[in-house]
Amino acid sequence: MANLFVTATALRETYIDSAYWSLVVEITFYGWITTLLAAKVFPRRIDAIVLTWLCLSMANELTADNQIASRIFLTDQSGFLATGILIYELYRGRRDVMLQGLLALSVATALFQALHNLRWLRDSDNVFDDWTVASVCLVSILVIIAATRIRRLPIKSSIVFAIGGVTYPLYLLHQQLGYTILQWIGPVAPRRPLVAVILLAIGALSWLTWRFVERPGQRLTKQFLSDFLDQARMRGKPSPISNLP
Repeated sequence: MANLFVTATALRETYIDSAYWSLVVEITFYGWITTLLAAKVFPRRIDAIVLTWLCLSMANELTADNQIASRIFLTDQSGFLATGILIYELYRGRRDVMLQGLLALSVATALFQALHNLRWLRDSDNVFDDWTVASVCLVSILVIIAATRIRRLPIKSSIVFAIGGVTYPLYLLHQQLGYTILQWIGPVAPRRPLVAVILLAIGALSWLTWRFVERPGQRLTKQFLSDFLDQARMRGKPSPISNLP
């Protein structure tokens, strides 16, 4: 029940799957974007917003490292989120010096945050190489930028749509389920056929979740919200009878 509210830890419960921590980050980010849209400063003031956000993040990361500020302003993840915003601006056709400078700053902040966050993982006796982590992050960002340059793929759009749809349930299902499978297999060297079967199985499960859970759920949610907004608009309109003399 606590996980249905996403912020399970706020209700003193653990996440069903360890990967769910990022859902809180996403919802917080969407909340800020919604607030800035309502205030009509986004996207008109993207450059100022990104610069202020990165400066605030680095000030917190390099000084007090306050966890409340980190959760509210996402100072541990702002570099990656800002990079995504700026990549979209690049995709839209912006090429000015300001954008390029902010993009370089956001990528540098993202790399710093990725290495800074390793301290939490290292506390659990995990071993990570800084150069490997930084390389993976940088290559991932470059791949995303390169992907925005692709205008057409030699496969059906429905297949591309399905591949994109599968990625989210795959992310939400992979971690705890993966640990369970590894424990069930036991301490034996994985065989290639077994690895292939596991990948196919988790891919199939992700597709089934997307096709028969997420898509129907999206349709019902959209219909509910549309009906709710329509009713709200109708309540806000004066009755034609009340305007009669």
